[in-house]
Amino acid sequence: MSSPDDHESIQSRPDDVQRRLSEHPGYREYLACEELRRTINAVFVLNLRTLLAVLIRPTHDQALAVELFQNMRRPDIREGYEAAVANTLHNYVAGSATLVDHTRRVMHGRTGPIADEFEQRKERVATDPEVLFIKNLRNFVLHRAHPFLGHTVTVADRSGRITGEIELSRTDLLTWDRWSSSARTFIRNHAEQIPLRPIVQHHAELMIELHNWLHDQLALANRAALRDTDRLIDEGNAILTGLEPTAAQRLSEAMTRLRNSSTPIKTEDFVAILRGEPHPPGSQGSPPGHA
Repeated sequence: MSSPDDHESIQSRPDDVQRRLSEHPGYREYLACEELRRTINAVFVLNLRTLLAVLIRPTHDQALAVELFQNMRRPDIREGYEAAVANTLHNYVAGSATLVDHTRRVMHGRTGPIADEFEQRKERVATDPEVLFIKNLRNFVLHRAHPFLGHTVTVADRSGRITGEIELSRTDLLTWDRWSSSARTFIRNHAEQIPLRPIVQHHAELMIELHNWLHDQLALANRAALRDTDRLIDEGNAILTGLEPTAAQRLSEAMTRLRNSSTPIKTEDFVAILRGEPHPPGSQGSPPGHA
């Protein structure tokens, strides 16, 4: 019969493994990379896709394109569309600042080749005219007002197809006195109507390339340390399930494949993995690191 001290010791073992895992540098770096990935995809890229979907609607929706310039009935549809542009533009410029701030936190205090190259890449991006404009436009939108939205509707000569482009007003933007000198120059170098979509697309391309590069480099550099955390996960699974170390490792791998699979894993395939049988046809091996 086990003593109360033995029972307490058994209960404390999973907690000890979890503590060591949470304090492991490789696991902490994994979490930092996951948070950066989440900000890139769930915030920045999602806001980008939503904004672009709204901006291109007049090109794909002929009825909407007509509503943008008609003046024979109430402009309810046009006003609703412009509200959608204002909403998604606000989210995009705010999300851009979120990505910059989260990345700054991830890179705080780092040194070495990745940090040095990131600074060089970041400097090239940060001095790009469109990037500077979007950075300043975020302050305009958050601290002054939504920009005036115009639109140019074009009717093709032969096909009669109607297209529309959402534009910002040069005059409206320049009424604000808090633009940086570079952003103000960028605005002044445009005609009165400034097409919004090309600016957003160029800005997004640079931002995604920069931050995806950083995420991939950090994750690659962390692979060796992350493999060490696998041992702790296997140890924890062995304690929780009473499995032998080899079986606990297979359980970790099976759970990782289940979590990362784009399609549900069949029960019989899951059991086969636990038994150490070959991967079912068409299945994929687990990525480096259980975590």
